[in-house]
Amino acid sequence: FAAVKASNKTNINLLVKTDVQGSAEVIRQQLASMLHDEIEVRVLSSSVGSVVDSDVDLASTSDATILAFHVSTATKVRKEADRKGVEILNFRVLYELLDYVKGVMEGKLAPDITEFITGHVEIKRIFKSSRTGNIAGCMVLDGTISRNSKLRLTRDGTVVFEGVIGSLRRETDEAKEVREGFECGLTIKNYDNIEIGDIIETFDHKETARKLELSEPVVEKVEETEE
Repeated sequence: FAAVKASNKTNINLLVKTDVQGSAEVIRQQLASMLHDEIEVRVLSSSVGSVVDSDVDLASTSDATILAFHVSTATKVRKEADRKGVEILNFRVLYELLDYVKGVMEGKLAPDITEFITGHVEIKRIFKSSRTGNIAGCMVLDGTISRNSKLRLTRDGTVVFEGVIGSLRRETDEAKEVREGFECGLTIKNYDNIEIGDIIETFDHKETARKLELSEPVVEKVEETEE
C-alpha cells in the first residue's frame, strides 16, 4: 500500500545552486521538511557555484527547475536553458525561495470540490418525441435550472439516474435557465425512463484551491553564511 501511495504522488524536481555549502545544506533540509501525502519535493542535486551547462542538461532530462541562491548564470548558459525549456529562478532571500516552492506545491494539489444544489423540478407531464426522446414537462419547485446543469433523477426518494440536462425549453424557445415558479420542458441526456412525479435535482460543483500548512523554516544558518 505504501508503494502504491508513493507512486500516486506528484513530483517536483529541483536543482539547487548556492554561493556557499552552508546555504546548500540548509535549503536542502528545509525542502526535505516540506512533506505532503500528494506532493514530493525532490532535490536532485545541490551544489556550490554558478549555474553551468551540466546543471541545465540534468534539469532538462529530469524535468527539473533550477533554484539559484546568491549565484549567477552566464548568458551562454541561460540561452541554452531557454532553448531546452529549463527554468532558472534566482533568489536572494531564503523565505522567498521556500515560498516559491510552497506555491508550486499548492498549485499541484487537487482542488477541494464542493457540491451545491441549484434547484428542484417535478415532472408533471411526459411528451414523447421520435427525434429527442421523452420530454419532461416540469414545474420548477425552487432555485434555478440551467441548461448546463448536472442532475439527479429521484423516484420515491431514491436516486435512479445521475447525468446532465440534454435540452431546456421555456414554452417553445430554448432557454439558458428557468427560475422557481415557472414551467419548462427538458430532456435528460442519454436517459428516457422518466415518470410523472419524478423529482429532478440539479447541482453544480465549486472548486477551491487548497493551501499547504507547513512548519516555519529555520533560516539562521543561511543568514550567518551571508554575513
